[in-house]
Amino acid sequence: MNDTSYIATIKDGTYKAGAMCKPDSDGQFNEYMLYADVTFKNGYVTGISGFSSEDESNKPYYTKAANGNKKYKGVVEQIISQNGAKDIQAVSGATCSSKSFVEIYKYALKMATVRVPVSSVQVRPGDNSLPEESVPPASTSSPMPEETMLPWQGNSPYPKESTEPLPDNSPYPKESAEPWLDNSPYPKESAEPWPDNSPYPKESAEPLPGNSPFMKKTYNITVSVMPDEDREFRRYAMSADVSFEGKNFSGFDNIVITDVTNEPYMRLALNGTKNEPGILAGLLQKNDDSVDVVSGATCSSNAFLEMYKKACMERDKQ
Repeated sequence: MNDTSYIATIKDGTYKAGAMCKPDSDGQFNEYMLYADVTFKNGYVTGISGFSSEDESNKPYYTKAANGNKKYKGVVEQIISQNGAKDIQAVSGATCSSKSFVEIYKYALKMATVRVPVSSVQVRPGDNSLPEESVPPASTSSPMPEETMLPWQGNSPYPKESTEPLPDNSPYPKESAEPWLDNSPYPKESAEPWPDNSPYPKESAEPLPGNSPFMKKTYNITVSVMPDEDREFRRYAMSADVSFEGKNFSGFDNIVITDVTNEPYMRLALNGTKNEPGILAGLLQKNDDSVDVVSGATCSSNAFLEMYKKACMERDKQ
């Protein structure tokens, strides 16, 4: 009879794992897979690196979650320092990505866990233990199988689409290329000019006068996007065409930023979320700068408001 007892231990190596990053109630992004390489040595997690995702527009967020900032310790450092994933604090502004990194670590831990005889194991601290269930390694490819396009099956219960013309006795009318019938009860579309005695005004091709209250004017404005006290990014420039119809703000066009890694924040500030209106909607509604900034995109929000105020000054000079 074999009396050997077994215990779970962590096998040295680097394991690629993935987790689905799902949006919260704000719905700021579409869910996507996030991947990372998790390294174990002598029973300890020693590194989490090689981040990648199916949607790299979210890279600023998952990088922030992994590395943290001056105020918040990154999830990677927290997991490595405590050799586990208990009570991990999410990084503010990257909560969803923070949760995904915790799940990635847990999946990698399950892949690295093996059963060995008790006599060969050296017990080490940490919450790494035999998982209740095994999770296969995450693939770097999409988790969904590719759609397979099968040829038409001869025994299918559904008819093939026919390219044959309709029979002469078909109850459905053929599409006609004939000109409009003279005896049609409906009037022909006329290309005749508008009669001079019409009670309706003609559409004028004359330009609006310069002092018209409805004339659209556009001002190209450039501002600097300044980091806050967290210093999560370096200063960069943002420019846009700011448009007005008379005195009323009508929109931002041709937006350009010199640091494309901040584009997700720019879009968040401009468009907002399901629960929080963006700067564009706020300005269109209020037509003044008393608009609330968007959470998670404060610096970009302030830049849009500054462009609006500068454009108002240019408008009022004329």
